[in-house]
Amino acid sequence: NTNFFLQYRYMGCLDYLLVVAGTVFGLACGAAAPLLFFFFGDLVTEFTDFGVYKSCSFNYQKQTAINNILKSVRRFEDDSIATVIKFVYVGVAVFVCAGVFVACWSTLSVRQARNIRLKCFHALLQQDMAFHDKNTAGELNAQLAEDIPKIQDGLGDKVGITLQNIGMLIGCLVVAFLKTWKVTLVNLAIAPFLGIVSSIVFQVNTMFDGKEAKAYAKAGSLAEETLHSIRTVLAYGCQDKIVDRFGKNLDSAKQVGIKKGLVLGLSIGISRCLVYAMYAASFWYGSVLVVDKEIRVGDFVTSLSCVIFFSFAFGGVMKNWEYLSGAKSAGNRIFKIIDRKSKIDVFSNDGIRPQDPRFTVEFKNVSFSYPSRPDTEILKDVTFQVEEGQQIAIIGGSGCGKSTAMRLIQRFYDANEGEVLVAGHDVKTLNVNWLRDMIGVVDQEPVLFNTTIGENIRWGRENVTDDEMAEACKLANAYDFIKVLPEKFNTLVGESGAQLSGGQKQRIAIARAIVRKPSILLLDEATSALDTYNEAVVQSALNNAMKGRTTIMVAHRLSTIKDTDKIITLKGGSVTQVCTYDELDKSEMGAYVCSRISNTTQGFPIPLIYIYQPSFKDLLKTIPKPKPKFTQRKRTKRRTTMRKLTRSLTSLNKTSDLESNASDDEEDAPMMRLIKMNKPEWPYIAVGCVSALFAGAGDPVLALLFGRVLTVFTSSNDQLYWSRLYAILMFVLGVITFVSYTIKSSTFGKSGMELTVRLRTSSFRAMLGQEVAYFDDPVNSTSNLCNRLSSDAAKVQGATGERLGLLFQNFSALGIAIIISFVYSWQMALMLFGLIPFLIVSGFVDMMLQTGATKQNDFEKAVFAGELSSQSINNIRLVASFTKEKEIYRSYEKALEKPMRNSLKFGFITSLSYGYSQSIVQFSVAAIFRLGIYLVAYDDLTFESVFVVLLAVTFGAIAAGQNAIYAPDYAAAKLSAARIIKLLDRVPTINPYSDDGLKPANCSGEIQLELVEFYYPTRPDVEVLKKCSIKVACGQTLALVGKSGCGKSTVIQLIERFYDVAGGKVLLDGVDIKLLNVEWLRGQIGLVSQEPSLFNQTIKENITFGQTTRPVSDDDIKKAAEMAHIEEFIDSLAEKYDTNVGGKQLSAGQKQRIAIARALVREPRVLLLDEATSALDNESEKV
Repeated sequence: NTNFFLQYRYMGCLDYLLVVAGTVFGLACGAAAPLLFFFFGDLVTEFTDFGVYKSCSFNYQKQTAINNILKSVRRFEDDSIATVIKFVYVGVAVFVCAGVFVACWSTLSVRQARNIRLKCFHALLQQDMAFHDKNTAGELNAQLAEDIPKIQDGLGDKVGITLQNIGMLIGCLVVAFLKTWKVTLVNLAIAPFLGIVSSIVFQVNTMFDGKEAKAYAKAGSLAEETLHSIRTVLAYGCQDKIVDRFGKNLDSAKQVGIKKGLVLGLSIGISRCLVYAMYAASFWYGSVLVVDKEIRVGDFVTSLSCVIFFSFAFGGVMKNWEYLSGAKSAGNRIFKIIDRKSKIDVFSNDGIRPQDPRFTVEFKNVSFSYPSRPDTEILKDVTFQVEEGQQIAIIGGSGCGKSTAMRLIQRFYDANEGEVLVAGHDVKTLNVNWLRDMIGVVDQEPVLFNTTIGENIRWGRENVTDDEMAEACKLANAYDFIKVLPEKFNTLVGESGAQLSGGQKQRIAIARAIVRKPSILLLDEATSALDTYNEAVVQSALNNAMKGRTTIMVAHRLSTIKDTDKIITLKGGSVTQVCTYDELDKSEMGAYVCSRISNTTQGFPIPLIYIYQPSFKDLLKTIPKPKPKFTQRKRTKRRTTMRKLTRSLTSLNKTSDLESNASDDEEDAPMMRLIKMNKPEWPYIAVGCVSALFAGAGDPVLALLFGRVLTVFTSSNDQLYWSRLYAILMFVLGVITFVSYTIKSSTFGKSGMELTVRLRTSSFRAMLGQEVAYFDDPVNSTSNLCNRLSSDAAKVQGATGERLGLLFQNFSALGIAIIISFVYSWQMALMLFGLIPFLIVSGFVDMMLQTGATKQNDFEKAVFAGELSSQSINNIRLVASFTKEKEIYRSYEKALEKPMRNSLKFGFITSLSYGYSQSIVQFSVAAIFRLGIYLVAYDDLTFESVFVVLLAVTFGAIAAGQNAIYAPDYAAAKLSAARIIKLLDRVPTINPYSDDGLKPANCSGEIQLELVEFYYPTRPDVEVLKKCSIKVACGQTLALVGKSGCGKSTVIQLIERFYDVAGGKVLLDGVDIKLLNVEWLRGQIGLVSQEPSLFNQTIKENITFGQTTRPVSDDDIKKAAEMAHIEEFIDSLAEKYDTNVGGKQLSAGQKQRIAIARALVREPRVLLLDEATSALDNESEKV
């Protein structure tokens, strides 16, 4: 648990000055209200004395009586006006104090939020891979995006307003004691109960906030991984399974939210009841003191006013405690990340930086297991040595530890036992940055950022020239396909490189490695996604790049290892053989290396993609091509230029602009339609609305009772009886208020949470029902869709849930106040109506600051819409391999500069507005009393009417101001509602939820493409398939071969009906697939893509995703695992099939085999294998 004040840990001298000034002026601003009451009491005494005098009957001579009355009137008027002028002085002081303290705390919150955000992002970049294995990128991004704004809310003006309320509390107590200490002591007997209630609520809210945030983070993480793997989800038709999981996560948040609403209602209700009990006690006991002449009426009114505003101030503290508790809860999570000390610190300057080193690599008795799976030993007593300039190959079965060895050389992890030496030094003693700068990596899973091809290549070396980049692409055989693209090197690759084929991505990754020129080169299946022609060209380029460099490669192909100096064979995590190629045990070579170079036809490789309709048992006779994603490395000397990242941000912000423009085009949505989605909760809403009407009536009725009590003291008839009666009525009003607030908050809390969950679930389900082209649109990137999924529903709830109750409550208060004001004095009512616009603006500004509605999320717009932090955390291995942490951090820091300046300017404007909002009340009271003085003196108006109208309309104006603050929320809710309705109403061109289409009773599996023409919707100028005709009879096997990017994977996607053809037909059993039911069609097909995606669940759950039409037994799962040759690996795990595979510890081969098992358990009639065994060793591939 983080101490709340530790959240200010990053303050400097200016920040301490801001704290002191903000505290002093905040307390002073709060103390102004009691000072006003001090003068207010004197004014009440004047009114009361004059009222008593006017009610007397005179026995003087007529002229004498008139003269006495005139003197009394003049004295009353002069004394009262002098007091009113003091109100004006207090108003000026309040304007200055309020403006200064809000400016101070707003500035402080912006500065501290920036510091905390930077520290947190720095900490995330600093953490070792063990941390990222245990914490998903989705959850970490959610914390960075959502928790820090909560901290900012709790560190800034909310603290200032809390101090203002504390100043008011103290001031009210002091003035009340000065005026009448006896009544004050009676009130203080009740005050501790308010403190106890507030303390309990603070703790409970903190607990609920933590649980709610955790549940939403899980749901957000699930949505992110699902949308990121949307093709897999659509192919297997597992949308409903995922939506159910999403709903269960949201259900946890819903239950917490409902309980939170009930607790909030109880706390507010109890607090209000206790406050009214204080009023009742004051009326009861105070009337006795007035009747006994121990105190003046004015003193009693001052004391009572102090009690009233003591309760308001206490309520203000309670209201802000919600933000303070939220900040504390968020701080617990954020500072847990910041305070975690990484064992492998890339930002540290510690460690050896050898001068003129010999770049050798050596493993000495190394044993290792991943921290997330400590019971599964990956490497066992591994020993080998690589001399400087040598090229060695590591071969072995999938999952034997080849890629793990690469990660240990980069020091992503530390060995459990033994030593990993680079340049003769244990990597634990070397400076982490220096070590990784010396290494270049081409990983088996190439990662591309969502930016241009050119910017991705520049990750290899920041200051690479265009000519060098073009030359590297030629060597990687990527130049030819790049130059035919309309935008060439400025072509956006899409999220995770989705717009490119696997081979194209890998060639860009290799070009990135070539421009790097490292001292040590690590090649982990560097050419696995290439056809043989491209492999031969690229391998030749890599051979040239390897000359004079220490090179370690992982390979399954003979062509990549036959020229190496040494070959190391791993089996079960142990070294079984170290030899040259000629000495290699041929049985080992046959098991782990496949020779494909000889199997060429006119420059093309053997089959890269099979379209297979089994005969189920033969189905794994497949072909190679990986599922790579990638990670690479940065070079020796780094430059401080941030050109690349700036460009990346610019390109990504274009996407944000597209999204903004799309939002601007949204039409207003009928809110009633969304309210109808709340139909199951309409009984709750109806009860809540009635309760809100009663809750809103409390303050105007209080004003009425207040005026009546004062009237009692101007008459001599049964003063004690009537004052006690009103005291009892006051307590009864408190009980009614307690019941009303409790019912209102709990019912609207339930209806609001139900609507939020329903909207999020419906929106998520609608997203999963869209065609693939929808997700290719940059506006619909995973990050943008996830943000909309969480924010749109919350904004709609903001206008239909608890806010709806507040609207009813405030309109009730305003309506009753207007009726009361006209009944008691139409003149004052008209004047007050003239002042109401000013008071409404005042309430609007006040509530904006209180609720944080004015906060412009510039940080989120600048950083998260640009996806810099999201992409960095999602691809942390790539960032670490290139040692780009410092550059990314500097870019992140730079991205925060402009929004910080804007926020500071906005804070200054807000401070002036808040000063106005606080002082206008004093000025209005002065104006009202000036008119009241005249009306009482010359128009026979009772002073009771003055006070009743003043309090009633003031309460009504405050309520109107509170309603006005919700106008922006309502506008935002309408825009969000428009987006939600547009999504829910959008009819996808290919609808997996639709029941339309044919569902034949039998499927033989004959596939035919007739003169198919196709281009991707995002690149209409590039025709991918041109008059393509293919036919595969039932039971036949077809292999598609060709260069990378020639359209092989596109054919697979068209058969799955991810897209519709631009011309021609795709037929299944002679029927155009456009005429078939989409769900039925995909149910006949099993797909293993070249980049298989696994979900953050257990192995068992990932395999069962393949079968959605019937229950899957454990025997079915084991059978599929055996056929995919993954059973032995699973049995070696401590939790076997219940092992979670959400982390990144699985090798590409292991993931691919689980994906194959997922396809097998489906028992499809048509099997599509898109490089389904590219990451497997030869033995596993044969099986």
